[in-house]
Amino acid sequence: MWNDFITLNNVGTREGGIRLGAGGVAVLWGITGGGFLLAIIGAVLAVTGFYNSCQIYKLMGRNTNTGATATAAASAAAAPVARAAEAVEEVKEKAEDASA
Repeated sequence: MWNDFITLNNVGTREGGIRLGAGGVAVLWGITGGGFLLAIIGAVLAVTGFYNSCQIYKLMGRNTNTGATATAAASAAAAPVARAAEAVEEVKEKAEDASA
């Protein structure tokens, strides 16, 4: 799941920076009295900005990323996440085997 999200890379660099900044502000505002929903929305914006990936854009077929270097960077960043996901699956399998 995370590997697909990180390698999606359909948010441009400028937009990603704006999302990251606006998301951070929304999270801070949300946790200091703006409300839990505002903090959650801010967190989603910040994460999509950090990874330059948006699932809603994927559903809409939208891509604001025009840089080729961003795709290479996302692919390099996805490798540790993929290994972590594999490790989690191994632990789940071992737990299921132990409980059986």
